[in-house]
Amino acid sequence: MSLENVSLEEMESLATLSKTLADNPATRRQFLELIKTASPATNIPEIDMEYRMQERTKPLQDKLQSLESQIAENNFKEIRRANHVKLMDMGISKDEIGDVEKLMLDKQIGNFETAGQFYLSQKQVANPTAGTFSTPMTMPDVKEMGGDINQWARNQANEAINDILRTKR
Repeated sequence: MSLENVSLEEMESLATLSKTLADNPATRRQFLELIKTASPATNIPEIDMEYRMQERTKPLQDKLQSLESQIAENNFKEIRRANHVKLMDMGISKDEIGDVEKLMLDKQIGNFETAGQFYLSQKQVANPTAGTFSTPMTMPDVKEMGGDINQWARNQANEAINDILRTKR
């Protein structure tokens, strides 16, 4: 930027603004970073030192982050393994554990034990209840239907409707 066409008053105003920004602790860092961005070759020890420290510590920070990720993954695997053991103690086979985990995702169940109980309850066959019929139902022979199955079905439906209407009165 050329200062040829800039008046002395404008230069003084810019200098005052620059000094104000540089001296104010709240704006100093951003001001220095803007100077470094606009002119990377400008020597600013405060900023240059920090950049160098970041460059030197980056490999260590990356390694630390990697180790933290590995530890978290190992912890997750151990917790998952322990929960699989609990599921097997409940009577769920190794082959069924995948089904329980899928159920956890589908039904948004966050607890293995709860999911295991839910899975087992779904697998359990309901006990048959006593029917209301005293005799088993049998289908009549086609000959008894008079040869027309549709007409027989209509007659049976009419009889059932009439029975229902009679019991409601």
